[in-house]
Amino acid sequence: MSAPYERSALEHPDSLFDHIARLHRLHPDGPLPDGGDPLPDTAVAQRRSCETTTSEERSATLVAAWESYIADPEARPEPIRDVFTRPEMSIFDGEYAKEDIPLPGPDPERLRQLGIWLVRNSSDRRPVLAGLSLLSATGTSEDIPLLRTIALASCFVRGAVAALGAIAGTAPDLVWLAQHTKSTERQCVLQGLVDASDPVARHWLLRNALIFSSPARNAYALHIAEVTGLAAALTEADRDDRVRDQAIGLLLQMTSHDDYATVIDRYPDAKRALALVAAETTWMTPTSDRYADLTALVEDLRTGASACLDWADDEREAVLDRLLRVLRSPAWTRTLNVSADSDPYCSWRARWARNIVDAPYDAEGPRRFEIRISMPIPPRPGVLGGVETRILVDGRPIIAEQFRQGAARSPEWLLLRHELRATETPRVVKLASAWCAEGCCGALHVEIVQEGDEVLWRGTDQGIGPLIPEFRFPAAEYDREVARAEADHAWEWPARTLVRLLTTALREDPSILARWNCSIDWIGAHLGEYDRTTLCFIDESTDPREQFSFGLQLGPIAPADQARSIIEAFKTAHPRNLFGYLDDRRG
Repeated sequence: MSAPYERSALEHPDSLFDHIARLHRLHPDGPLPDGGDPLPDTAVAQRRSCETTTSEERSATLVAAWESYIADPEARPEPIRDVFTRPEMSIFDGEYAKEDIPLPGPDPERLRQLGIWLVRNSSDRRPVLAGLSLLSATGTSEDIPLLRTIALASCFVRGAVAALGAIAGTAPDLVWLAQHTKSTERQCVLQGLVDASDPVARHWLLRNALIFSSPARNAYALHIAEVTGLAAALTEADRDDRVRDQAIGLLLQMTSHDDYATVIDRYPDAKRALALVAAETTWMTPTSDRYADLTALVEDLRTGASACLDWADDEREAVLDRLLRVLRSPAWTRTLNVSADSDPYCSWRARWARNIVDAPYDAEGPRRFEIRISMPIPPRPGVLGGVETRILVDGRPIIAEQFRQGAARSPEWLLLRHELRATETPRVVKLASAWCAEGCCGALHVEIVQEGDEVLWRGTDQGIGPLIPEFRFPAAEYDREVARAEADHAWEWPARTLVRLLTTALREDPSILARWNCSIDWIGAHLGEYDRTTLCFIDESTDPREQFSFGLQLGPIAPADQARSIIEAFKTAHPRNLFGYLDDRRG
């Protein structure tokens, strides 16, 4: 099927492009003086004085100007333009209208012509935005070329998209804008396509929404899935790989913590869509990227938010079994072997996928207590999520079940620091924290204590956050699983291995940094930093205490050898003075 949204290029007078280029350089509150200097003090003073003008007074001024213009057929538009440039008429904040703009209704064509004139003839952003507001109420198909062109200036995308959205049949023009605007403005255009309720918009969104959207927008993915009828699209006769790829990507975004809370539970057709994706994998062309995406779905169905949907008996297991049979087939595993030979990142991703797909299956059913290390697809550009320590009780991921506002804490925090170990002295442990901040949207805490031959987990009130239910585990089984997880480093990549070795050495011998009045602030490697570790320290001798940090690039030296070299260097020189020394060991 050919793309139904292509239109021939629209030509515009060079003067219009020149005009828009000038507008694009203007300050949000109007033109800047020559040289782009900040607004002079007089203008700032005027702006402050206008804060005493109420919205009712501004509305009355506008109504009077409209009425005067409409009443006189010979009236010129310049006075209307001047109204919007007055300091006291502070209606716009950047590209946003802070309040409703009252529009008179007797002569829509006259207002339309006024809107066109304001867009074409203003040297200040505010009258242009006012003109776009007029065209949102009165625009016709004749205005599409103007609106498409003015939308190429970032400060007018929102107003132009709103005006285009009010004109029937403009979905092809919104598609064109989605493909030609910068990423910072594209989200506004995509929202216009979502709101269009048009077959052209649906066709395009089903195949392109994730390609052109900013990553890590799970609420946006939910919205796309709903308005496009994603589950229904997966049942349509034409087997389109792009639709399936988009479906998998949308489902993965809805399970992520990159944009605050997971939302897969808010998608009514989530279980149906997951089952349909699993059913369709048998005829999809195997690729390494698809293997990674489907592997990520498997991991979330085991340990993440999609495992917490209200599945019927054995329904989730059936979806998992279907996905795993495909991923374990020779045709699909062959893609891993090919990609692993290309570069370290592909090898890392292949190793990550095998660890998930080849995870042993307990024929006797899920264990009472299990710890799994989980991470997003490495390396996925734009992914903000990190490595999580997920806890399963009887096969249920209790962190995802109890707390949707943020991810589980890292293994460096819960395992390297031995936080999950049980003793006769109760210990309160933070299992997860909100994506924004604990003080904003809470965290999930648990109190861990050994009572005889059992380990008890119970909820504890530590401020904002849910109370975890009470769980009891056989102490011997619990201790074995914690010890196994603490010793399992198969998930690590070189930079993260160096993080563990350095952190362990510096914690085991605090005197190494204490001799320099320093302490660890943070040592880590973000997902995607295959061979780069960041070291942050606090200088305790300064007032106030000062943070200093540097990045460490791994070379051909093994992480264990490099860790020993760094620790020995810390014993003889202040870490602050070792930047050049460490920098030389990049290999």
